[in-house]
Amino acid sequence: MAARRSWEELRAAAAASPLAQLGRVVCERYGNDFEKWLDSATSPLPETLRLNPLRYDVEWTEEALSDLGGQRIGWYSGDGGAMQFPWRRGKPESETTKALMQAVHETGRVTRQEAASMLPILIADPQSGETLLDLCAAPGSKTTQAMVAMRGGGMVVANEPNYRRANMLGSNTNRIGLANLVICRHDGRHFPRVSEPGFDVVIADVPCTGSATMRKNGGLWKRWKPSSASGLQRLQIDIAERGARLLRPGGRMVYSTCSIDVVENEAVVAELMVKCPWLRLADIDAEQFPGLDLQHGFTDWSGPDWTELGRPELDRPGQLGFALEGYEVGLREDGCGY
Repeated sequence: MAARRSWEELRAAAAASPLAQLGRVVCERYGNDFEKWLDSATSPLPETLRLNPLRYDVEWTEEALSDLGGQRIGWYSGDGGAMQFPWRRGKPESETTKALMQAVHETGRVTRQEAASMLPILIADPQSGETLLDLCAAPGSKTTQAMVAMRGGGMVVANEPNYRRANMLGSNTNRIGLANLVICRHDGRHFPRVSEPGFDVVIADVPCTGSATMRKNGGLWKRWKPSSASGLQRLQIDIAERGARLLRPGGRMVYSTCSIDVVENEAVVAELMVKCPWLRLADIDAEQFPGLDLQHGFTDWSGPDWTELGRPELDRPGQLGFALEGYEVGLREDGCGY
């Protein structure tokens, strides 16, 4: 049986990969230290979760989890709060801890969710009484976050075309015990027309290469290729465009990926702004996320898909909003046919 490689060996192998070269380009553009980024990108992802503020025993739950070593995530501004733990994701330190973590999750007291995944709903800020469309909803962490943020009011429409993933979505949302949810199965590119004026909030967390998930997907260092993103870009654009057409005037849309590739992020948003001129990019308040290093997205890039098409650059760097894992937010300014 082969011995597990040390962290130093894993880091050295990762450093020689094409994905690391993409990381180097991103770091150079932002003026960040590549070696520090690589240290972080090759370190294990910690366990994180959200507390459910609608549970009567939320204070007891937080106290019990604090006793296990959980600490509040300082930048999380949602009700109830979020916590991080001193062990690797899914690898608690004892069977007793594992049993407690499983119990509080299955009973809806908490939802296990990666910290970065909590950002789109915080940015969209859905309110009770609003309607929200989650176009690519499974496994349901963002969906449950939206349901709780809306305090059981309004309506969350969670869409997932794959029936197995839709079953997973149903199981995950059932834990919360809220009724403000409709689950449906449609191709996000062709989501049916809805009654005017449309949805107040649209979340387009689209399928992507996952190039920012290397901390939980170690094999990504070997699998990722520079051409990976181009095969998904058209799908991402089409889903985002459909979401924009379902958004009411004055509504809010968040486009997100778990990728660090401009082809899946800024390039998609640039195309969306061309196709949907009624949208405008919106500022994201950095003070909402104290302790996070927020940076503007790229305003120019090179690549055959874009130089040949002659798409315009995003010429308002102060408006590009949130660049961590590709989050962008747009506001619909006027009406548009569905």
